[in-house]
Parts: sequence; structure tokens; C-alpha cells
Amino acid sequence: MCSHIINNTVYIRDNNQIVLTDFQLQLWQAVNYYHTVIVNAPTSTGKSFILQNHLINSILRRQVFNAVYIVPTRALIEQVVHDLLKQIKALETTVNVTSVPNQSDEAIGPTIYVLTQEIFELVIISQL
Repeated sequence: MCSHIINNTVYIRDNNQIVLTDFQLQLWQAVNYYHTVIVNAPTSTGKSFILQNHLINSILRRQVFNAVYIVPTRALIEQVVHDLLKQIKALETTVNVTSVPNQSDEAIGPTIYVLTQEIFELVIISQL
């Protein structure tokens, strides 16, 4: 096997291995290292694939967390929520995936918020 392929191979979900492009590998490493990652890349580079699999891996490792997944349009909110819920359901675990921020101070468990930048900004402003 080519060393480039070996270097670009990562393990996801119960030791399944995938070979990533150089960009995808850099993104995978960034989301595993940093708490906040901003990604701006053309369509079809694999951003959603990497981000969703990173979130799923975090769930599998039983890391309790909240995440904000920002999408560029309202139309994409429904698709991303659907995709994440489908993957989480297969894991038989409890994680909330929502596009409606919780305004209460009560903890509701691990949550992935899928929002547009505008909605996220409104949430932040409302918290001030």
C-alpha cells in the first residue's frame, strides 16, 4: 500500500478505516485538536462528511459535549439535522440534534445545534 494512502487513513466508528484526501485529513486533525474550527472550502471537498463523522466519533467515545454546526442556508439545516439523527439513531445513543436553541438554563444533555450564522448570532446576542 502506498505510504500516502497509509498516512491519510483514519479510523472511524468501531475501527472502520477510510482514506481521506489531504484536505479532509487536515480538517480531521483540526477538529480532533481544536475546540473551535471554522471551515471555508468549496462544495464537494468533504466538509460535511468529516464534521459529521467527527461528531459521531465523539458520541461513540462517550464525550459529553455541546456542538454548534453552522450551515450557510436555512435549507441545509433540515438536511444536516436529518443526516445526524439518522446516524445517531443507528448508534442507539441519546444525543439531541436541534435547530432550535434551548433558552432555559437547565442542562438537557449532549446537544448538537444546527444553525445558520444569523441564527447563531441572535442566540449569542440574546445571551448577553
